[in-house]
Amino acid sequence: NMEWDFYGGWAKTFGDFGVNVGALLYYYPAGEPAAGEKYDTTEVYAGGSWKWLSAKLSYAVTDFFGQNQTTFPASFSEGSDGSMYVELNATFPINEALSISAHIGQQTVEGTAAGVDLDYSDFKVGVNYLWSGFNFGLAYKDTDAEEANYTYSKGTESVFIGDSAVILSVGKTF
Repeated sequence: NMEWDFYGGWAKTFGDFGVNVGALLYYYPAGEPAAGEKYDTTEVYAGGSWKWLSAKLSYAVTDFFGQNQTTFPASFSEGSDGSMYVELNATFPINEALSISAHIGQQTVEGTAAGVDLDYSDFKVGVNYLWSGFNFGLAYKDTDAEEANYTYSKGTESVFIGDSAVILSVGKTF
């Protein structure tokens, strides 16, 4: 029911260019899918940017959210460490307040059994507007994730987490 994210890294800019490297731990205090295994995942990442474009590669050095042969024997022939996510992002400023954003990503899940494909691509397009210190956003996101592989039970309801959605957001940095 709870996720704690711990991360650290190093980032530096060189004029219009930037680099960012680090590690991220997704920690689930009460999360155990089966046989004492944990959902906890550690990733290392490396990214680069140029003006309004950025790219990033994330690499799981542990099993990917607890997915392995013990927790999901029908879906995995081994552990899922080595799973990767590659993304390309753009935030193009129209003026000081308005920007257009786009994202495309590819998730590759390692260790799956024959006939099981958990890999997917995702994208998001949107607009952001800064007003009185608040960032208002409107975006559309979708994936090509296979519904059978990304539908989970939530009580008596089934939820497809790869479904398309419109996202309205409001943010404030202090």
